[in-house]
Amino acid sequence: MKAVFIALAFLLTAAPCAARTLHVDDDGPADFNTIQAAINWANEEDVIVVAPGTYYGQVRIDERQNIRLLGSGPETTIIDGQEQGHVVIFNVASGLLRGFKITNGGKKPGYLGGIFTSQSDVDVINNIVSGNNKGIIFSSNSSGAISCNKVVNNADDAITLISSSATISNNVIVRNDGMGIDTSSKSTPLTIVNNTIADNQSQGIELDPSADSKVMVRNNIICNNLYGIHIWGEPESVIALCNISYNNCWSNQRADYLNSYGTGSGDGIATASDASQPFDPLPGIGEISVSPLFSDPNNNDYHLKSQTGRWDPNSNSWIQDDITSPCIDAGDPATPIGYETFSNGGIINMGAYGGTAEASKSYFGKPTCETIVSGDINGDCTVDLKDFAILCSHWLQGASATNAGTFIKNQMECYLQTDKYTYHTGEIVQILFSVKNLSSKPMDFTFPTSCQASFDIMRDEELVWYYPKGANFAITHFSLPPGMAKQWKVGWNMIDENDTYETSDDTAAGPGLYEIVVRFGCTFYDPAINYAIITLPIEIVP
Repeated sequence: MKAVFIALAFLLTAAPCAARTLHVDDDGPADFNTIQAAINWANEEDVIVVAPGTYYGQVRIDERQNIRLLGSGPETTIIDGQEQGHVVIFNVASGLLRGFKITNGGKKPGYLGGIFTSQSDVDVINNIVSGNNKGIIFSSNSSGAISCNKVVNNADDAITLISSSATISNNVIVRNDGMGIDTSSKSTPLTIVNNTIADNQSQGIELDPSADSKVMVRNNIICNNLYGIHIWGEPESVIALCNISYNNCWSNQRADYLNSYGTGSGDGIATASDASQPFDPLPGIGEISVSPLFSDPNNNDYHLKSQTGRWDPNSNSWIQDDITSPCIDAGDPATPIGYETFSNGGIINMGAYGGTAEASKSYFGKPTCETIVSGDINGDCTVDLKDFAILCSHWLQGASATNAGTFIKNQMECYLQTDKYTYHTGEIVQILFSVKNLSSKPMDFTFPTSCQASFDIMRDEELVWYYPKGANFAITHFSLPPGMAKQWKVGWNMIDENDTYETSDDTAAGPGLYEIVVRFGCTFYDPAINYAIITLPIEIVP
């Protein structure tokens, strides 16, 4: 599949310096002894590497782009907020937070959390967030990925989204005194996949979708909470806006699924005039309700038991159980198995470790194969129609599963990608656009507004959907050092806005051929005033 690309003029000017790596150590030789001192000195695009230790006080990044904070591992690199408010803050900023334990945030007022973002694009990956009031808060049109974290033992909600968007994946969200995931104020787009959400004192997942959004909830284990999945709608039911499938909702105290709607306050508490009842019918396909057979939940080990083998984090080895979890090979068959080791059944597991190298192994009722047989995709020691069915379900996927194209001019590389070419109606189209500086000198970009890259969906030369994307809502310029890239990510929920800003006339986009147009510069389709315009086709089928 070939994409059509039109490259326009690029503005290239000098910038003061290239990205640097700054080192922090609280009790040894380094560039800085505190994380905040390194942040205060850092330029945009800098990497801050933090040595093991306990670092006290609040960490704050204001109006700085792509600052990457890298700890040496969440077991050994601790940021202790000393109850002074939010522990880590990204405000009108962007970047990465990885490899820390975030703890001891302020307890009052109640909205304080371990990690707080406002108008920011931040990826929160591989952290432990524990011992705070709230755990992770994305607010005020923030976005990013929340992935591979352990959000445990906080005094209120584990993850809170307020008018923001996120991909929430592969997290262990357990033993919090509030909700597991709370989305409010019509947060969208929203993808919640392969999480383990258990033993929380309120809802496992609280959804508050808007009329023009789609929400995906898939491959999660949601058990032993007050409620499993609770959807709130005003003034009528909004279940149809949520794509919920292949989850295990089990043994939630009051209900596994609850649908509330009416004229109440919107805080999930129904009034006398509201309706609250279980989903009818149950959502999607692949939903189950059985004990997940966790390894040792009393000690926060939520790996799935397996007679073939499960990963034991204490011994760092594979051990065998006398029983196998029904959540193994129970995820969406269309989801790639990722890094699951053999034997993996050819189907992703539910829960936080599904698709990872720590996914529990498949069991087929007999001892595992001593020799891997060529063509045995699911690992049951036999090459048969089951393997052929898995092969067919992923035909032409893999390295070519994405739909992408690259254009290079004036030593600037533009790259546009979607996660695939063909989509079914109702899916979310994940779009990635990036620019990379291939030259030996910095490149500087200035924009007339806070919008840096606009994403247009076109059909038959008519505008279907439009989304302006900026790093935040205040920065109208950025510098790109040599060899560095900057990217923007958007999800299209297949809404046809019918060329208006009103949501009342929005409709679902139907089958057909569409074109994604990214205008790097956010101005109209004028070659003289955009840095680049790049296009990519997609297809929607029933």
